[in-house]
Amino acid sequence: PNPNPNPNPDPDPNAEPDPNPDLEDVFVSGSYDRTLKIWDLGGCRSTLRGHTDWVSCLAMRRRVIVSGAYDATIRVWNALSGECL
Repeated sequence: PNPNPNPNPDPDPNAEPDPNPDLEDVFVSGSYDRTLKIWDLGGCRSTLRGHTDWVSCLAMRRRVIVSGAYDATIRVWNALSGECL
């Protein structure tokens, strides 16, 4: 038997869905060319520039992207506008 009766794998079942449908079905990549790219199934939607060395890690939650790079910086981005915050 499943010890967790909640079939929802989301760790926060009370979390509200992102009210912005523009960010549904998108994903983000980081690259050695120092950029992040926001993608959907149609291709690249935008390119984010600001790091001065390879992007080594990133995470996206709702409208915020956080990226880290070998330039020893962490940057926080608005996923809608592409602006570095």
